[in-house]
Amino acid sequence: MQNQLRSAQGIPEEIPTMPDETTTAADILDFNTNTIFHVASQSADTKEAVYLFASSPEDCTIFVRIISSSLLTSNGTKTRITNWPSTIDALTIKIRSNQPSPTSILSGHVVRNGAAISLMATKPGARAFGFTVKS
Repeated sequence: MQNQLRSAQGIPEEIPTMPDETTTAADILDFNTNTIFHVASQSADTKEAVYLFASSPEDCTIFVRIISSSLLTSNGTKTRITNWPSTIDALTIKIRSNQPSPTSILSGHVVRNGAAISLMATKPGARAFGFTVKS
């Protein structure tokens, strides 16, 4: 599994929008892959502090989840969640539209042992970017 952010560090990437009644099976597989923004190193000794920021053109809610490595599987060159993403165990962050600067959604959260960070949004157009610091 990769041990870096799914998107290039510091470059904003669209946060997947939660599926609705028009979502197809192919969309769901893509969604389970695209929600993964970071997969930590498999080593228990390697700690990675993750910093993520988000912005949105509309008011929306962003769900941030930490996913155990046991709930991940390979999807080609990427990683995807094996179970349907839940919002019950997620950090919920409200983003106001067009804020003058991105909102910090994770600030130094440490992940390790192959755990992943997953993001999903309630409205299209929300974007996130971030970076990791190994400690």
